[in-house]
Amino acid sequence: MDTISVEQLRTLSEHRNPDCVSLFMPTLPAGRETRQDPVLLRDLLREAESKLIAAGVPKSTVERILAPARELSERADFWREQSNGLALYLSDSFFQYFRLPLEFTARPVVSDRFEVTPLMPLFAAGGRFYLLALSLEQARLFEGSVWGLQEFEPGHLPAHLSDALNLNLSMRRPPVVKRDNRGMFHGQPGEDDRAKDKIRAHFERLDRALHEVLKDPWAPLVLAGVEELFPIYREANTWPLLVEGGVRGSWKSVSLHDLHREALQAVEPFFEKARVQALETFRSLVGTAKASDQLAEILPAAFVGQVHFALVRPDAQSWGHLDPEENRVELHDPPQPGDEDLVNAIAVQTILHRGAVYTVSPAELPSASPAAAVFRYA
Repeated sequence: MDTISVEQLRTLSEHRNPDCVSLFMPTLPAGRETRQDPVLLRDLLREAESKLIAAGVPKSTVERILAPARELSERADFWREQSNGLALYLSDSFFQYFRLPLEFTARPVVSDRFEVTPLMPLFAAGGRFYLLALSLEQARLFEGSVWGLQEFEPGHLPAHLSDALNLNLSMRRPPVVKRDNRGMFHGQPGEDDRAKDKIRAHFERLDRALHEVLKDPWAPLVLAGVEELFPIYREANTWPLLVEGGVRGSWKSVSLHDLHREALQAVEPFFEKARVQALETFRSLVGTAKASDQLAEILPAAFVGQVHFALVRPDAQSWGHLDPEENRVELHDPPQPGDEDLVNAIAVQTILHRGAVYTVSPAELPSASPAAAVFRYA
């Protein structure tokens, strides 16, 4: 399974080329049925080829655009490591693929820009979190979602973070860090304080290093480990979204599946509370300059980073485009050539400018609008 960063989303959303191909397909993680996956990819590439030729793209250019994906379809090792869905992005100057925990409908899209709408569930608030599994000897860092956990590979981490994850405290015995009902630590005088200070110093080092990797300001951090370590880490922590509680107990003997399940149980109340608070904030501000449910107001604000958070209906679409010269939104029904889904554009631009996107039902918004927002500045 691959991950997509906000910077990668930015690259995809800003890429412009007359012959962009976005290709989505379901895949199977393992089993004999995966033999059908490369067959499906080749079928979709033939469909994309027909679309490109119909659009007037020269045959030689079409071959050049699709060649990397055709080579991928022949690689047996590639198909042995899949998730639930595969997204490929190709143009005359670009090729990238992502194996993702999303269930895509098989289709190629040919346009002057890449289609990123199917990726939005990965970026909506509540879509991702971080999990830090702690012990006295080692720590492991994961990125999580409702679909699973993906460990950060040591080779992709800063060297000082890799060092900090390998704690190696070399205690002669596990420190006594028992707390009374006032949160005070007790044990053998002096020795326990020194042990606790040593652990906290390592956790402070780990906390500083994590800030280079934890890039999503709306993603909470969940702790996993023996309960005695939690209060020490909380003293060292500076990540603003640290989840109360966590996954308590030794994580070393727990399967990744069970660790994910317990992490979800710990983080879901945090996500729902944040979503409800966002709705309440919007309802309290609607009708003022600090909030809006009008696409013509929200979209320009999203493009310049003024949307603090957006509330969107995931099943809604509204077609049109933003005139950059006049900063004016044009709405079209039915869509016209060059139009884009404005609800998705609001979501993408809000995320790219480090805002949050919450999904809501139609009944939760006070109007029939497909989106609403609270602004950073008003």
